[in-house]
Amino acid sequence: MNFSFIKTHSALVSLLTLLVMIVGVYFFVIRPLRTMITNQATSIQEFYAKEENQAKQVNRLPELKKQYLMIEEKAPALDILRNEDQIVGFIQTLEEVASETHVTLTIASKDNGTITEAKKKVPVKTAKPSEASDAENTTDVKKQVRNNDILANLPFDRYLRLSIVVSGTYNDIVAFVYKTETLSVGLDVVGMEIKRVEIEKDSKKSQGNTSPFLPLLAIGTSAGETTQPVAEETIDALEATLDILVYVNK
Repeated sequence: MNFSFIKTHSALVSLLTLLVMIVGVYFFVIRPLRTMITNQATSIQEFYAKEENQAKQVNRLPELKKQYLMIEEKAPALDILRNEDQIVGFIQTLEEVASETHVTLTIASKDNGTITEAKKKVPVKTAKPSEASDAENTTDVKKQVRNNDILANLPFDRYLRLSIVVSGTYNDIVAFVYKTETLSVGLDVVGMEIKRVEIEKDSKKSQGNTSPFLPLLAIGTSAGETTQPVAEETIDALEATLDILVYVNK
C-alpha cells in the first residue's frame, strides 16, 4: 500500500526529500560555515585595526615626548596658585606692571586681608516692586545676585579679594589690565568701574602702594598713596577700580 503510494506520488516524494536535504544542508552546513567565516573576518579586521592603532601610537611617541618636555619646561608657569607667603611677591609684580604701563596704582583689600573660602550658592528671592520708587532698590538687588552668581562659580574655592584703583590714560589702563590678566597667576577680574578724573600733568605716580590688606602676613605698611606733585596743569584721565580675586593655595 505504502509502496504503491510512493510509486504513484514519486515526483512529490522526491521534491519533499530534496527540500528536506536542502534545509538540512543550510542549517547544519552552510549556516555554521558562514558564521565561522564571519567571525574569522571580524577577528582579522580587529587584529589589523589593533596593529594600525599601535603603529599610530608608536609614530606619535616623538610628538608626545616633545609635549611632555614642553610641559615639564613650563611646569612653574602652570603652577598658578599662590601660597599665602607669596602674596607680597604678587603685589610687587603688580607694582612692576604699573611702572611699565605708566599708571598710578592703589591697592586695598575688601576683606581686611583675610583669605576667603568660597561659599555655596544661596538662591536669592526678590519680591516684585509695587511702586516706581522701588526701581533703584531692585537694580541693587539684581547687581548683588549677579555678583553672587560669579562668586558661586569660581574655578577655585580659596581666594584673596583685592580692590585695585588704577589711574592713567585709556591705553595705559588697558595695557595694565591686559598684562595683569596674562600673568602666570591664578586670578579673575570679577568687576570693573571706570570714571573720568583730572590728574596733574608730569606728576610722578606712586605705584604698588602699601599692603594694608595683608595682616595675615604681618606686613606693616602705610595705606596712603605717596605722590610728589610737581605739575603745573591738569589733564583728563581715567580711574579704573578693579575687583580682583587672587586664588590662594591651601
